[in-house]
Amino acid sequence: MFEPTLENDTRNSDNIISYQNQPALVAIAGRPNVGKSTLFNRLIGERRAIIANEPGTTRDRVIGKLDTLDSSFMIFDTGGLQGNASDHMEEKIHKQVYTAVEDANIIIFLADGSSGITPLDHEIARDLRKYNKPMLLVINKCESEARKASLSEFFQLGLGDPIPISAIQNQGIYELIEKMTELYSQTPMKTITNKAVPKFAIVGKPNAGKSSILNCIAGDTRAIVDNTPGTTRDAIDTSIFYNNQEISLIDTAGLKKRGSINPGIEKFSSLRAFHAIERSNIGILVIDLENLMTMQDSHIAGYVLDAYKGLVIAINKWDLAKNFGYTKKEVLQQVRLKMHWATYVPILFVSALKNEGITELIETGIEVWQNRFIKIPRAKLNQIILDAMAKHPLPSQGPRHLRFIRAIQKSIDPPSFTLYVSDPKMVHFSYRRYLQNSIRNNFEYKGNPIKLNFERLGS
Repeated sequence: MFEPTLENDTRNSDNIISYQNQPALVAIAGRPNVGKSTLFNRLIGERRAIIANEPGTTRDRVIGKLDTLDSSFMIFDTGGLQGNASDHMEEKIHKQVYTAVEDANIIIFLADGSSGITPLDHEIARDLRKYNKPMLLVINKCESEARKASLSEFFQLGLGDPIPISAIQNQGIYELIEKMTELYSQTPMKTITNKAVPKFAIVGKPNAGKSSILNCIAGDTRAIVDNTPGTTRDAIDTSIFYNNQEISLIDTAGLKKRGSINPGIEKFSSLRAFHAIERSNIGILVIDLENLMTMQDSHIAGYVLDAYKGLVIAINKWDLAKNFGYTKKEVLQQVRLKMHWATYVPILFVSALKNEGITELIETGIEVWQNRFIKIPRAKLNQIILDAMAKHPLPSQGPRHLRFIRAIQKSIDPPSFTLYVSDPKMVHFSYRRYLQNSIRNNFEYKGNPIKLNFERLGS
C-alpha cells in the first residue's frame, strides 16, 4: 500500500494538537425545557443539539467542544431530569444524565428564571450535591432587569451565587465561561500528538439497533436503547481507542422515507443524521435481519456513497439467523442483489445483543478508512487508464473521437481523480463506471466510492 503524500493528508504532522491542559468535562443538568440545549449550542458555537419547546426533546447526552485562550472544555448536553422516573424511557434518560455528571469535572445546574424556583429544582440540587463536584448555578431566560433582580430566591438551593444568562440572546455567556475557567484547576502541561481520527457515522432505519451497536463498540451505555423507533434524536459523538487508534463514533436518529418524516423534532433529527454523514469518513449501515435490505436501506447506502464516504454494512441480530432460516450465503446474495451498484462495500454479520462480530466491524471500518488515503503514483495511474482504454476504446460521436490526454490523482479522503480529455461531454456515465472499476481492480479502495471527474485541459 502506498503512503499518502498529498496536501490534504491529515494523518501526519498537520493534525498535531497541543493542549496546555486536558479538556475539562462539563455536564449541563436541570429539569426539562429550561434551555439546556440552547445553552449547549451557544457554548460550542453551532446548532448540534435539537431545540424545541417540547419538554424532553433531548434524550441522549450530546458532546461538543469549547476552546478559549486559557482552557478547553468538552460540554455534555443532557436530557431533562423529572424527579422520580415515571416510565421506562425516563429512567433511561435519568441514567444518561447521571452518567454524564459522574464523568464531569464541572457541573452546570441550569434553572429557569422565568418560572422561578420549583420543588423539582430543590430535588435535583440535592442529587447533584452528592457528587461533591465543582458546580455553577446558572439561571437562564434572564433577559429583563426585573428577572435578574428576582434571583435571590435561588440562594435557597445552597449552590452559591446564581449566574444570570439568556442563552437565546447571548447575554451573560462570556461571564459564564469566565466562571468555568476559574473553576477548572489547571493540570500539568500535556502535549497530545494525535493522527487524524476516523469518524464513523452509524446510520440506518429506526430501531435497526444502531445505538446497541454503538454501545457494544464503546463498551458502555452511551446512547439510550429502547424498542421504540425514534429513541435517538440527536447525533451523538463518542470517542474510543482501539489498538491505540482513536475513533469517533456518531450515533444518529433513524432515517425514514422522506414522505413519512413528520415536521418538527423528527425532521430536525433527520437533518442531524444527514449532517452526521457529511462530517464522517465512514458510514456503518446497520440493517435489521428481521426486515432485511429494504428499499430504504438502499437509499441510506446511496446517501452515504453519494457523499463520497466509505461504507460498511452490518447485518444486525445475526444471533436470530436460525430462527429465520437464514444462511450467510443467502443473505449475502440478497444484499448484493439490492446493492449491485456497489459490490465493493463489505458486508458483515453482527449481534449487538450477544456482542458478536463487533471486533471485526471495528477493524473493517478502520481498514476502509485507511484505504481512503491510498496514493497512486501518476505513471501507474496513467498506465491503468491506458490499459483500460485499450480493452474498451473511448467513445466517439460520428467523425469525432474522444482523446485522452492524462490522468492525475487530485486528492485523498475521498480518493479523487481527474482525467483530462478533449471533450468531457462525450463521456457516458457507463464508461465513467468502467474506468472507476479499472482503478479499483488495481488498487484496493475497499468500501470507498471513487470520485472521477473529466475535464478539458486548461479549463
